[in-house]
Amino acid sequence: MSRRPHSIRQLPPAVALLLAAAATPLQAQSPTNVLALSDSTPVLARITPGLCTQSTCAPAIPSILSSFSGGVAHDPGDRATWICDGTTLLKVDPRNACNVVCPAMPVPGLPAGVEVTGLAYDQLLRQLYISRSDNQLDVFQASVCALTFLSTCALPVPTNHIVSGLAVDEVTGRLFYASSPWNGPGGPTEINVSLQSNPCTPICPPRVPVGSSGVVPDITGLGYDACRQTLVYTDSIDVYDLQVTGLCGFTAGSSCPGVTGELLTGLCILPSTEVTTGPSCFNGTAPNCPTMQHSLRGDPAIGNLTFSLDLANFPGPSLALCLMDVGTSCNAANFGLCQFVPSIPIWSSLTVHTAGGCTGFASLLVALPPNASLCGVILSSRWAGWMFPGGPADHFVSECQTWMITST
Repeated sequence: MSRRPHSIRQLPPAVALLLAAAATPLQAQSPTNVLALSDSTPVLARITPGLCTQSTCAPAIPSILSSFSGGVAHDPGDRATWICDGTTLLKVDPRNACNVVCPAMPVPGLPAGVEVTGLAYDQLLRQLYISRSDNQLDVFQASVCALTFLSTCALPVPTNHIVSGLAVDEVTGRLFYASSPWNGPGGPTEINVSLQSNPCTPICPPRVPVGSSGVVPDITGLGYDACRQTLVYTDSIDVYDLQVTGLCGFTAGSSCPGVTGELLTGLCILPSTEVTTGPSCFNGTAPNCPTMQHSLRGDPAIGNLTFSLDLANFPGPSLALCLMDVGTSCNAANFGLCQFVPSIPIWSSLTVHTAGGCTGFASLLVALPPNASLCGVILSSRWAGWMFPGGPADHFVSECQTWMITST
């Protein structure tokens, strides 16, 4: 599980310059959410930190097996979320009514009588971490829906403790795990820190979290927001922030209520969601293509090296160019086009589509390294294209997407 260094120089040169110019964060259009899985219905809740607003969808998964069972882990590569009831894995789209992305499957290699107690996903390594009620940690290579076993080890915990929360930090390569005395009398709940390269060897003294009431809770879920440098945990009722300082320091922060009438069994972070503005337009000899769409492939999260800006179903034969600008304005320049567009072109995105009809596809890779200095940068993107043969008036422009770089 070696970790390769990444830097902003891996981005296309024009993109790197654009991000460097955008060092000052702008106000978020759509904030990062906490994703929380509840036990009995169950529901997957999107909770906005600070504001504590929430929305829910109901995944097609059975009720959670035990108080310490279950887990949630988001994959920004396909914008879908792994969830588990204790023995069954399912991958759903949390932004689209919990629609199934990967059908239910048994957890690979899970022994009889053992339950999954936590999930975490590293988008840089594309690895899914699964903690179990026997305090083993299994690591799998994850490719969309396919899981390939890599390794296992025993997480050290106090007597009668079961690991019941798991989170990773791709920026520093840390793994966080929480354990509580679910098996009988034992010491208080602990949060431990290790390195993903050696996950079952803690590198810090155990930390004992204290809830807002001053009581040490039993933790049922854990998540980490690398942009806010905040560990998020739940005592099954509320969701709490712990500001992480240095390698091992924790400072208690704010909290939000969970789901009324439900107990929470897992947490993770959902990256910011883009905002779509403006219609597409077609001018001159460009045929009207009603299914033309500019979309994000993957979430714009640090460490997502496969993130791209796509344009599907555009008319041809034509040349297509992605235009991008810093900030929330999709109407920075006109250039004689049928819609105003962001003003800074990314020339490496030029795509030639030689076929006719509405069959064009173009993509601009914007590989995002695990660099927290990119957090909070807001960009707007739009595609424009010119028909050939034809003149400047024979063109089309897509809708605009405004998106913010966050973490998961």
